[in-house]
Amino acid sequence: MSNDPAIDANSAQVLARSHDDAKAIASKLAEVPEVAEARTFESFIPSDQSRKLTLIRHAERSLGPAFDTAPEAAPTDEENIGALRNAAEALDAAAGKSSAQGARAARRLAGDLSQLANATESDRVRATNAFIIPLEMDLDSLRQSLRAKPVDMLSCSGFHCAELAMCY
Repeated sequence: MSNDPAIDANSAQVLARSHDDAKAIASKLAEVPEVAEARTFESFIPSDQSRKLTLIRHAERSLGPAFDTAPEAAPTDEENIGALRNAAEALDAAAGKSSAQGARAARRLAGDLSQLANATESDRVRATNAFIIPLEMDLDSLRQSLRAKPVDMLSCSGFHCAELAMCY
């Protein structure tokens, strides 16, 4: 729930003793005009899990092997510089002499990549930390999502929660 964009500083969570109590609380809260949405824990359990899990399994068969390969050793700084310069050259070549918006964006990115290639190694390390580490985290999240399993109220939690999102 912490990654849910609907859960923010203007939302509240109410703990209930049972699922039935949570549903009753959520039902009452949904009638309050200032409440945009009231949900119970059950609303996080997909109603058509079988169909969705079939699609996820299909995606896992297609994408899974890419995630199961052993990672290569991290490139050296010299290899990074070469890759940055090659990418900048390829972007410039792709942009050609065009004045279209995409070509201008490609030239800007090529310039940024060239600038990073000419920067210090510590600048490139900072760029890696800013871009590659979050990318690795996102890829790991995708890897985990491809291993989805059926869920129900018993497999999810030992407590029940009626949640609401307040809108002001």
